Amino acid sequence: RTPAPTPSRNSIRPRPDLLRKPLALSGSGELTLPWRATLAEGEQISLQSRLHFKDLNLKSDLVEVRGVNGQLSIREALRLDGEGRVRFNHLLTTDPFQRVDFERIEPYLNSRKNLSIAAIQAAGIEAGPLTLSMPIEQNLIRLQPFHLQLLGGHVIGQLFLDATPGNWSLGMASRISQIDLRRLLPAERQTSEAAPLSARVALEFSVAQRLLEGRVDITDITRYQLLQLLDIVDPNHEDAQLGQVRSGLRLAHPQWVAIQMDRGLLDLTVALSLLAEPLTVRGLPLSPIIQRFAGDALTLLDQLPLE
Repeated sequence: RTPAPTPSRNSIRPRPDLLRKPLALSGSGELTLPWRATLAEGEQISLQSRLHFKDLNLKSDLVEVRGVNGQLSIREALRLDGEGRVRFNHLLTTDPFQRVDFERIEPYLNSRKNLSIAAIQAAGIEAGPLTLSMPIEQNLIRLQPFHLQLLGGHVIGQLFLDATPGNWSLGMASRISQIDLRRLLPAERQTSEAAPLSARVALEFSVAQRLLEGRVDITDITRYQLLQLLDIVDPNHEDAQLGQVRSGLRLAHPQWVAIQMDRGLLDLTVALSLLAEPLTVRGLPLSPIIQRFAGDALTLLDQLPLE
């Protein structure tokens, strides 16, 4: 058995220009990487690290991240197989999503948030500050908990990436409060009156199977926002069930919306102010929506050596 080596420490200070086009990237600040690696019996690898960020700023043509401070931990138990490839020694599973009011438990979680980002800017939208805890262990990368100021409101909850070989998945359980979507609209379609949106979200997406499952409960939504949502699901106004919801919205306003996704299908329930019973739309296919908004990204993931 090989004795454990003395921990190594590396410090990185980004140069003004790290990379050239087409992925131009500039940065400033400091990132320190103390790490310890142990090789046992020629095949068992233990890797531990705790990354420290100090006023780190990164900027590319697509996204800008400012004011990264704090730390994140990395713990990996790996092994070398007979062909010399590095694999996970064991896999972790994610906890089942629970419907939690994160605003109630927020005071108890503040001490666990050991990483902060002052601002994130992309596609003309700026979000932040973002505070979070981000442990990386085996196949799981967790943002648990996180709190993001976004579009005048906030998003709080947990998010994970499960990098199990051959079965990558992404999950989110969060509370969205008072998000103002006007800034996402073209200037000519924006109004002076705020119409914040609030919702609870519990979703899990399987990259390999292209399956999105979970539930979204929207508690605050305007007629105009709901019509936009219907256009995302049915852009060509072809579904007769959604046509009934559109007809109802000509006279009434939405009180709440529930979206249930399971086995590649979407069920939508809408409560309208003038109707005694909610309208329910069943069995809408999710695949066209996923392909429309994430097809290019998923194709790129398929080309990566995920195994």
